[in-house]
Amino acid sequence: MKTLAIIFTFFTITVLAQDKETNFNRIADELVANESDEDEAVLESRYENLTLLLSNPLDLNKVTVEELRQLYFLSEHQIQQFVKYREEQGQLLSIYELQAVPDFDQHTINTLAPLVTVVDEGERINASLLGRIIDPGNAYLILRWDKTLETKKGFTNAADSLQRYVGSDHKFFTRLRSAIPFDYSIGFTFEKDAGEKFQWNPRKRKFAADYNSAHIQLINKGRLTNFILGDYQAQFGQGVVLGGAFGLGKSAETITTVRRPTIGFMPHTSAGESGFYRGVAATFQVNKNLKVSAFGSHIYRDATLNDTDAGSEINAFQYSGFHRNANEQRSERVTEEVVAGSVLQYSRKSFDAGVVVQHITFQHPIVKERNLYNQFTFTGTENLNGGIFYNYTVNNFCLFGETAKSVKGGLATVTGVIGSLTPSLDVSVLYRNYGESYYSFYANPFSENTQAQNEAGIYWGIKYKWNRRWMLSSYFDLFRFPWLGFRRYAPASGFEWLSRLTFQPSRKMSLFLQARQAHKPRNIAQETTQHQLANGRKTNLWASLTYAEGMLRMRTRIQYSTFSFDQKTSDGIVLLQGLGFEIGKLQLTAHYALFQTDDFDNRQYVYENDVYLAFSLPSYDGNGIRSMFMAQYSISKTISVYARFARTYYHDKEEIGSGLESITGNTKNDVKFQAVLRF
Repeated sequence: MKTLAIIFTFFTITVLAQDKETNFNRIADELVANESDEDEAVLESRYENLTLLLSNPLDLNKVTVEELRQLYFLSEHQIQQFVKYREEQGQLLSIYELQAVPDFDQHTINTLAPLVTVVDEGERINASLLGRIIDPGNAYLILRWDKTLETKKGFTNAADSLQRYVGSDHKFFTRLRSAIPFDYSIGFTFEKDAGEKFQWNPRKRKFAADYNSAHIQLINKGRLTNFILGDYQAQFGQGVVLGGAFGLGKSAETITTVRRPTIGFMPHTSAGESGFYRGVAATFQVNKNLKVSAFGSHIYRDATLNDTDAGSEINAFQYSGFHRNANEQRSERVTEEVVAGSVLQYSRKSFDAGVVVQHITFQHPIVKERNLYNQFTFTGTENLNGGIFYNYTVNNFCLFGETAKSVKGGLATVTGVIGSLTPSLDVSVLYRNYGESYYSFYANPFSENTQAQNEAGIYWGIKYKWNRRWMLSSYFDLFRFPWLGFRRYAPASGFEWLSRLTFQPSRKMSLFLQARQAHKPRNIAQETTQHQLANGRKTNLWASLTYAEGMLRMRTRIQYSTFSFDQKTSDGIVLLQGLGFEIGKLQLTAHYALFQTDDFDNRQYVYENDVYLAFSLPSYDGNGIRSMFMAQYSISKTISVYARFARTYYHDKEEIGSGLESITGNTKNDVKFQAVLRF
């Protein structure tokens, strides 16, 4: 019977045979690109971690509930149905078998397919670890080069000797990785940004490229369930103390993104040069119900130092990762950071709880210049955090939470529930309260602010599926800031809501309409010392249509926004058309967009297809045209090459960008080439 089901689903899930990168680009567009108000570095970090699943998919026969939750688009009901199916039917023979899982609709299966796999257990058992590492099909190598054709100011004599970029205007990226889900992962990443130079400097950990990262991970080796040596991230509980970059923002998904999954230690393989640990981490299975995790990290951080009579002080950390000129190199890896921590985790059936402790020490004391809004900012050389977290699943509901305290500061707590009232109706509620004196340098919980500090709020989310074609998702988030903040020199409150209607009449076509509005107060610009606040109201409207038929893929999108503040209103709009063709081994993709924005508050972000495991979410600001063309050719089953060209033309500018990144003229052209070798 099971064999017949697999044969049947082989013919019904024809979309799974499509290129995984095509499906993944749709996932990234839905889960990441909707976060248009986020910092671009935050979006890139989230995307980089999402690509880990594309390059290292989850084994359906080994995947845990927490790992399924990290995907964010599966409801709690669907997760429980999958677990029940696997317990009753045994191991899956193919990803095509997902069609047999109750309440897994076509859209869910299409979205899940690029991120999962079924590993041949026989091959894994019969080969040694070294044999699996060198076995064909488990490794890939990426070689990437890109540059801007126009000359930026930092590369010219217009910049003085301290500002002029010392390296070439080419950007290079290399990643080599060999991995099998739930078994092992080995890899390294090299990157040289435009303006940086190749050099050999072991003291600053520069081995040709400016940024170097490497890791070795072993999984499920007896009682040692996880071991990482090198660069890694840690995500436990709700991210109040230890939060990796897998958390998505509010607009990505209205239900599941309020909860952070406990996925433990994971390799850091992206080119992001901050927010990760460098050292060793391990998790031991003490007995059936008890796990102990411990980690240590020693790394040099970029920072601005001020020299005083008492010694050097950290005025600010630098997170860009750029070391292109003498000014940027002055802050390069100038202070040491040492982190140690442990997690004691107890699990039994549907209950999971843990205690987490993290201690961080800096070589130099952090002493920031005081102003109105940062009276509670962290000062000193060390910080100790401790917290407890829990997860409890009952039927199709999951209750979760975490409370933590900085020993020298305040409290932070988050608690919530997500679940399925019916197979068609999902709901979520979350409350958070982060004290103004709570400090954690690696936190990433659900929040309105970029840091888990000075915020309290409550969030309600709902998602309803009438049938396989129609779905409505909405949320309302009410928040307040008890103390002052950046560009907000008074306690304040605000709210945000979103509604998205999705219509999928067939597997070939999908349409969604979305409206979002945010009310956030900020300072009124004035010359007096008395700061007054006004409510800034931003409204975003989206309409997007995607269609795929045979060799053709199409995407049409309209984005419109309006911003009202201090009795003034401005707006912005983008009209985009995307096309994709697949002709044998050749894939062609093109985007063409017209945009017009009145100001920076109405800048528009639109996700663009990029080369394998690269991220592109350009900001449209001004009045102009954006076009992109990309070609991908599969030379063989193991070698693929990419070429990408993007051009932005402005009607209203004679100079693009600012400072050392400025370009004289109204046109910017970017080229990128990449080769991917799988072996």
